[in-house]
Amino acid sequence: MSSYTKSTDFASKDALLTGNPLKVVKGTEIDDELNAIQTAINSKADSNSPALTGTPTTPTAAASTDTTQVASTAFVQDAILQTGIIGTTQLADDAVTTAKIADDVALGGNPTTTTQEVADDSTRIATTAFVRDAINEYVDTGTFNDGVSGYLILPNGMKMAWGRTASLSFSGGAYSQGSRAESLESLPVSFSAVYHAQATTLTSSNIYAGVESLTTSQIRVWARCHQDVGSYSAYIYWMVIGE
Repeated sequence: MSSYTKSTDFASKDALLTGNPLKVVKGTEIDDELNAIQTAINSKADSNSPALTGTPTTPTAAASTDTTQVASTAFVQDAILQTGIIGTTQLADDAVTTAKIADDVALGGNPTTTTQEVADDSTRIATTAFVRDAINEYVDTGTFNDGVSGYLILPNGMKMAWGRTASLSFSGGAYSQGSRAESLESLPVSFSAVYHAQATTLTSSNIYAGVESLTTSQIRVWARCHQDVGSYSAYIYWMVIGE
């Protein structure tokens, strides 16, 4: 941006005597002046939507100003300091990161931040997308089936299956003399190996339950009533752990 400086002192020509060649206004002098004026104008910014370059400056408005007046960087810094949330030393780069947010900040509305990689294990802020990614990565929810009969497959390949038989009937008897009820159940998910199985009944009667046999696809469970009175019916609940 340049400023216009007059090259020819036209007013001084009035004081010159007639016949002095310098008294004549030459076309080249006028042309030079007009060219200098045009150059200065071309380097100036328009008042309407100017495209400023370099380091333009503006007066710093009072801190309480809330108008369309141009804000200087000093005005912005003062306004940030008044909030008490972010200090000047925390604005070391163009982005306010987690580490630059002051302690005990009560965020309102719907604040957003960058979603970190699912393996990130730090004090960075976790987005809702990060939480869902982590669940999908470490809990195989796609192979979870709950209910009376169901199963859960963990990311490391371990499996847990459970179920309940139909209502089984048997008669009571002293000690081992009662009738024995059995049921062969299909596992709700296939196993390559089984490590543990458990069976029980949920009844107040003196009924015992156990596992008779176990394969990678089936479990046979039994129950017996050790009371020498009447007949009973009960469900057998079972669980298998393996992979």
